[in-house]
Amino acid sequence: ETDDKGHHKQQDAEECYSQFLSSFQQALKLGKKKDANGDVEMTDESQNSGSNDQIQSLFGLELESTMVNAESEADPQQVAHENVMKLSCHIDNNNNPINHLQEGIDISLAGELEKFSEVLQRNAVFKKTSKVNKLPSYLCIQFVRFYWKKESAVGGNKAGKAKILRSVMYPKVLDLYNFCSDSLKQTLNEGRAIQEKQRSDEDVARLEGKKK
Repeated sequence: ETDDKGHHKQQDAEECYSQFLSSFQQALKLGKKKDANGDVEMTDESQNSGSNDQIQSLFGLELESTMVNAESEADPQQVAHENVMKLSCHIDNNNNPINHLQEGIDISLAGELEKFSEVLQRNAVFKKTSKVNKLPSYLCIQFVRFYWKKESAVGGNKAGKAKILRSVMYPKVLDLYNFCSDSLKQTLNEGRAIQEKQRSDEDVARLEGKKK
């Protein structure tokens, strides 16, 4: 992709990453099988095993999304589950800059969408809130830096994709506990209790060592 002057534009790293994962996802599902003549052919093993998606098991998250009709309380809330390969961190929230990674993730997990309401018999605005229901072995977070910039007659700018040049702070260890569903929190509580006890025992041992 080039600009008006023929210079190469900066390419989308997220798109490249997603293409790599998609290619590996398909390739790692393929297995070798010999036919009656002894010739080797590639087969899709996922059709037999049902759970042979190594990329999904390593990088995939499951989100539990709750949708509530913002225009009618009579419409029951809807709960759905979806699989994704990454979490997003939006750096700009309606011209309100984001300073911390956790803040950007929190905003990205909430939003609004328009869909058909059975109660109202028309399209309505639904508020969607997502929680992480399954954590991956390796977590990828996309910093959403690009947005669509409208044409400005005053500034002489054309409409197009623009990049937000802003630093976002992030911790050395990212704790996703507050972004998890209630069922996942119950599972994590067991490990967190053990970890807290280990830290407490280490603190006691350090204090006793200083006293000696």
